[in-house]
Order: sequence, then C-alpha cells, then structure tokens
Amino acid sequence: MHRNLAAATLTATALVALAAPASAQSSSASAPVTNDATCVGQPVIFLHGTGASSKDWNNAAAAVSEQGMCPWTIDYGRSGATIMAIAQVGGYGDVDDSAREIEAKIGEIMAVTGAEKVSLVGHSQGGTQTKKYIQQLGHAYNVDRVVTLGATFHGTTLNGSAEFLGGLVRTFPLLSAFFASTGSLQQLVDTPQVTALDQFPDTAPGILYTAGYSPSDTTATPNQTSMLAAGPGADVVNVNVETQCADAGQIPHPQLPSSRASVNLILWGLTRTAGETAPSC
Repeated sequence: MHRNLAAATLTATALVALAAPASAQSSSASAPVTNDATCVGQPVIFLHGTGASSKDWNNAAAAVSEQGMCPWTIDYGRSGATIMAIAQVGGYGDVDDSAREIEAKIGEIMAVTGAEKVSLVGHSQGGTQTKKYIQQLGHAYNVDRVVTLGATFHGTTLNGSAEFLGGLVRTFPLLSAFFASTGSLQQLVDTPQVTALDQFPDTAPGILYTAGYSPSDTTATPNQTSMLAAGPGADVVNVNVETQCADAGQIPHPQLPSSRASVNLILWGLTRTAGETAPSC
C-alpha cells in the first residue's frame, strides 16, 4: 500500500512538471482587438500551446493588428478530466480531437470573413496543429503562410525525461492523464499520435513556412523537433529566435509566444517574400 502511494506521488510530481512549462502565460499586453469579422484583410489565426490560452498571443496579436492584418485567436482542447482545467486554459484534450475542433473553427472564420486563405501562427502544440491541419486533415489549399514557435512536430524528449515519463504513463495511465493531461502526454516522442503525424511530409507546396526554435527551450526538445524539412515547392526558413536580435537573451518555452524577438519573427514570417531567409530585427 505504502509502495503504491509513493509511486503515485512520484508520478504526480513528475507529470505536473511535464504540464507546467507550457502553462505559464507570459504576455504583458492588454487584450487586443481580435476575431473582428469586419476587419478587412486576410485572417492571421493564432493557436496557443498546451496548458495555455489565446491570452498568450496578446503581444503578437496587437503587433499584427498594428500592421493592418486581421488577428484571430482560437481557444481549443478543453475536454478531458485533468487538473489543468482548473486554470481555465486549453490544449490539454486529445490532440486529434483538438485538430478537428481547430479545423471547424478555421472553417467558420473563413466563412464569416469570406477569406480564400489564412495564415497560421502556432506555439508548441499549436505549431504542431498547423501541420495536422495542413497535412493530416488535408487543408493545404486554405493556407498561404505558417509561423511556428517551439513546435513539437516530431514529439518531445522533454529534455531527456520522456523515457522515464513514458514508463510512468504505462504504469499509471489515468493518474498520468489527470495530472499532465492527455494532450501533453500525446506529444512525447514515439507516441501513436506523433508516429502518425510523422508519416506525412513536414510541408506542402506553395506555402511559406517560418519555424522558430530556442536553445533555451527545455520543453520542446531537441530543437530539431521544432524545425521543418522543406518538401517540393515549399519555402521553409528555420530560425533560432535567440540569435535573430542581438539583445534577445534567453527565451524559454513559455516566453516564445510573447517575447519581442518572437513577435518580430512572426511579423517577418507573415510578410517576407519567397526565398527570403534572413529575418530582420
């Protein structure tokens, strides 16, 4: 009995650590005007990460709006029994269910705005969801630009702890899902969800991709999981967010949606010309 209780306690501690890094909401800006159906221009749709919300995009959405673009945010993935639900965040539900939810909401945005195409900006799981939408669900024709920050495209080793956590998940599946959430666990390396997504090319022809990563990111690891391999007809730039601006400093995973360097990268990715590879700061 005591051994089982100790194991359960260890499991809970480790799994809370898994969920926590993506939960921090680091934006300092007040809420900008988003989801405005009267805004004239192509929609820029922001997708938050696991244990996060659209508030994480306040800085970036305000900057996009100031440049005359039309920012939209989607809060998704709020299904399933998890302690993360207390914090009123999202991204903790089953990633495939979240993909369908995002697919439906993008369809609604395109319908209400009359837009023929959208631009997608995603952090962490939100970045991975851009690939699910384009490749796995087959909507490449709806997208012209993608900007991602600290995406978990190929699964995360979680700074070397994924193997240990995987063992805990197999031993305590329900407890694991409660403390870390289904959405978090499904982004670990070698899960069925990651393996299924890896069967698709990273990119689609005709789309301009900008993928940001940070050496200080200990959540989406290694950095290669946040990078994209350019397929035929795709324009891809993988960018170290910390080195594009001289004074960027260290940018850990939770700060990727809102840091000044990240916002600059988002604006560059949304406006750069095809073939351009050097971000401006």
